[in-house]
Amino acid sequence: MHDLLKHLLSRAMPIVLLMVFFLFTACSDNGRASVYTPFDELTFEDPVLKACVLAEAKRHDWQRSGQMTRLVCTNAEGAAVQSLQGIENLVNLQLLDLAHNEIADIHLIDRLERLTQLDLGYNRIRNAELSRLRISLSWLNLDHNEIAEVSSLAGLRHLETLSMSHNRLRDIESIARLKDLK
Repeated sequence: MHDLLKHLLSRAMPIVLLMVFFLFTACSDNGRASVYTPFDELTFEDPVLKACVLAEAKRHDWQRSGQMTRLVCTNAEGAAVQSLQGIENLVNLQLLDLAHNEIADIHLIDRLERLTQLDLGYNRIRNAELSRLRISLSWLNLDHNEIAEVSSLAGLRHLETLSMSHNRLRDIESIARLKDLK
């Protein structure tokens, strides 16, 4: 009986290990899709954002989410993006232009840690919390929003360009110490 159990375990162990391996590799990073996920399998709450992502992918002949390094969804006159749910799956974005939309909540952008340029002008943003982008972000436009407080931007230590005209700013002392601003 002992030999039979030993034989069964020796044959089953590789299968169990393989199943555990597939279980762990199938899990995404922090709830994100894999960089190998095809664009048509990504989920976006906002149909305008989804259409924009698919159009940009087609324009550049990108097949998988990890290939997208830039996304421009400016909608000055057409349908506007309202929700960013799903954008966190585009982890390799370096340039993101979402100007002229109706975006209020930008917390998911903070998960795009490779962003160097971000344009969120002409939206409905009140809180500009982007602390995770402290290493990568060098260019930021937040013109024409509803931002009153900017202390959350003080950690963006590599920021070279910042534009925040036409907001509700009262005090900019906290960002005055950003030494790379030009």
